[in-house]
Amino acid sequence: MTDVAILDTLQPHAPVELIWKAHIFFPFHPNGMTFKSLNENGKVTDEWTVFSVGGGALAEEGHDKGATPDIYNMSRMSEILYWCERTGRNYWEYVQQCEDEDIWDYLAEVWKTMKESIERGLDQEGVLPGPLNLRRKASTYYIKAKGYKDNLRSRGLVFSYALAVSEENASGGKIVTAPTCGSCGVVPAVLYHLQKSRDFSDTRILRALCHSRINRKYRKAQRIYFRSRSRLSGRSRSCMLHGICCCQPIVWRKSCTNRICCRDGIGASPWHDL
Repeated sequence: MTDVAILDTLQPHAPVELIWKAHIFFPFHPNGMTFKSLNENGKVTDEWTVFSVGGGALAEEGHDKGATPDIYNMSRMSEILYWCERTGRNYWEYVQQCEDEDIWDYLAEVWKTMKESIERGLDQEGVLPGPLNLRRKASTYYIKAKGYKDNLRSRGLVFSYALAVSEENASGGKIVTAPTCGSCGVVPAVLYHLQKSRDFSDTRILRALCHSRINRKYRKAQRIYFRSRSRLSGRSRSCMLHGICCCQPIVWRKSCTNRICCRDGIGASPWHDL
């Protein structure tokens, strides 16, 4: 889809040629691309090398365009849990305390985009773009899942929701890269199913989204920054992100059911659930 996006954007303004050079390896990051502008005589007038570093974020060598100062004054989960116990507050209230007021508008936009990508994906049929001629399957799985018995219906619906978002991603639709484009269907699917099956309000879902920085391990690997405002995205060490995308919904499910920072001494422990 990268080539499609580039051609759609630049071709209306000037002729575009894409040249694949698999033998070139950039030390800064393997996912690099160099843009060159040429005049009418074919001479290079300017060039720009940019890297896709994960989750839709771009960076230049020596300068991370997506970098944002950390605004959280506690860096360990034990400190945050102690703060919750001492103050009687929940984790989302700590996030609210550290963030600007527009955090809720931003999370509302994230959640709205997640829901819309599921609903569009469930309505679409036909073949995905590209030479493989893969048929969309989300709507079929959704219809089948609705007819399953109770013990299978829940899993079938979650699968159809996740597939719907993945197919929207594959067709160039608008998605939330959480934590990556490749695993963008897991988080929306779980939260959407929780809202549908448990009748959770949008407010409860937004509070659950605040737990994206629930654990220092995930924060180091994923580094989600709400303040970037451009996307909810994974940032680095992509080999860990697909495992993280499975841990996040567990944490969010516990948040929705008030099982995080509770007074019986049980904190968030997604590894136990896995």
